[in-house]
Amino acid sequence: MNKVLITGARGMVGAALVRAFGPAAVGLGREDLDIADAQGLERLCGLHRPRAVVNAAGVNRGPALEIMDINARLPGKMAEVCARLGVGYVFLSSSRVFGRPGPGPWLESDAPQPVDDYGRSKFEGERLVRGAMSDRGCCVLRLPMVLGAPRRPQNQILTRLIEQARGGRPVRVAMDVMHSPLEVNDAARVIRSLVDRGASGTFHLASSDRASLYEIFSYATQRLGIAAKIIPVEAAWFGKDKALLNLSLASRVLEPCGDWRRAVERFAEDLQEEDR
Repeated sequence: MNKVLITGARGMVGAALVRAFGPAAVGLGREDLDIADAQGLERLCGLHRPRAVVNAAGVNRGPALEIMDINARLPGKMAEVCARLGVGYVFLSSSRVFGRPGPGPWLESDAPQPVDDYGRSKFEGERLVRGAMSDRGCCVLRLPMVLGAPRRPQNQILTRLIEQARGGRPVRVAMDVMHSPLEVNDAARVIRSLVDRGASGTFHLASSDRASLYEIFSYATQRLGIAAKIIPVEAAWFGKDKALLNLSLASRVLEPCGDWRRAVERFAEDLQEEDR
């Protein structure tokens, strides 16, 4: 039982997890497993006899019911299969379960209060997964902004902004939305260490400090050598709810994954490698 099944393996985080777990990884894209197929998951568990399933599949855009289905109901069903088979289950959640403003980064002990469809779906997913596993072998990992070279640039806010800057257009960036960004391979290594030690519970992954989206984007364009015209604005300019201003995390349990500048530097290196 050394294998680890990783759903969403064609996405940015899933692909990084496959690399981090190495030979132990069984990467599963949509063509390998529809996460709605509980019997298919049970069959794959019987075939590979994994110690854990890491669910990196999910969506952050679309109709509210679809987001809830993919991010909450179906992960809950997957957890039921894992509980029945005695297999550990890792659910990747998000800093967006915290919707209200706060004076500093959110800790594991802080009560979630999501305010958008994505945050609500992840919080409900946490509830369903914990209920199915009865907290035995259940690991809920809340991730902040994760930086890397995504398969689809439109799936990540920083790469969307960089595409605008490369097109020579002025870019308006929120100066009051706070993040604690991680580079995707650093995140994957921490997730592997938690799986390897059979950790259960809720954990926050984060950098050692936090920065505004404006600071993060400005530093990224500097590292990439892009002469961007950046206009700092308040999030309200985009019609954003002020409750979404604080998306930063910290942990009382895990060591931080370096500072945010290091995450941006590695992100810039990833993008430059993709461009070669």
